[in-house]
Amino acid sequence: MHIDPHDAGLRLEKFRKEEALEDYFSRLNRYLMAFNCEEVAPDPTFPLIYVVGLPRSGTTLLSQLISRYLPVGYINNLIARFWLNPAVGIRLSQAILGQQARERIEFKSTHGVTADPWGPHEFGYFWRHWLRLDEAQTHKLEQGHLDGIDRKGLQKALSGTAAAFAAPVVFKNIICGLQAEFLTQVHSSSLFVYIERDPRAVEASLIRSRNERYGDPAVWWSLKPSTYDEISRIQLPAEQIGRQVVDGARDFAFELAKPGVHSIRISYEELCADPVKCLNTIADAVTALGYPVSLLGQPPVLTPSR
Repeated sequence: MHIDPHDAGLRLEKFRKEEALEDYFSRLNRYLMAFNCEEVAPDPTFPLIYVVGLPRSGTTLLSQLISRYLPVGYINNLIARFWLNPAVGIRLSQAILGQQARERIEFKSTHGVTADPWGPHEFGYFWRHWLRLDEAQTHKLEQGHLDGIDRKGLQKALSGTAAAFAAPVVFKNIICGLQAEFLTQVHSSSLFVYIERDPRAVEASLIRSRNERYGDPAVWWSLKPSTYDEISRIQLPAEQIGRQVVDGARDFAFELAKPGVHSIRISYEELCADPVKCLNTIADAVTALGYPVSLLGQPPVLTPSR
């Protein structure tokens, strides 16, 4: 059975995964892991952009805007099915969806999940595999855990993905932000874009998401800060979520401030009101890493979600 490491309860029918299909793709990925029919050498020079932040803070919207309006590779829902060999998914996506698929990205999602094949995906199984998340109690991985990760394998997977796109790549997975120093050591040209939102709005959205996903606000969902063992024992959902937000934000601030980590902060409210300014800030940061990029079009002003 494929248990999501984010889950602490049974999802309601609308959000459940189809077990037979999950098992099929798991076996297919293991089969394809060693497959390589093209000589595309991994390239460590392409920047990697990590979109990170608290759950319900706007990470999905930001990744949609970056994927749509910057000339970068991004993991869509089709590519994500090939987490142990992303190049296979990239080639299939290019052949089936075409090079202009990004122009069809809509700024919609449900709990961070987009609906269309070309919609950005958080690539959860990829990070679950390489970061060995099933063995961790929290999403702030301890040094002993990080020491056991296959760094060379992850480095090859990341730079190989960029080489398959022949461009920088944006990854949206909030867990990556808590491993910023480690991921920078794996790939030095890494940029972490942290999006922050009014904590009260984040807390309210987390309560709604728990209810929608599990039918119970007491069931934990998403990011597990370094203090997860302590705060998971709090009985009142509102108090527990308040600590999840405060402690998660503290973990991000600590990690992103470490020496050598390239990071910038984006406000969710400003992103909605002035996406051009925010995207240009990101483009400038990517350019500073040695790969000049500029906007592909004019993003619209957006209405903040609940």
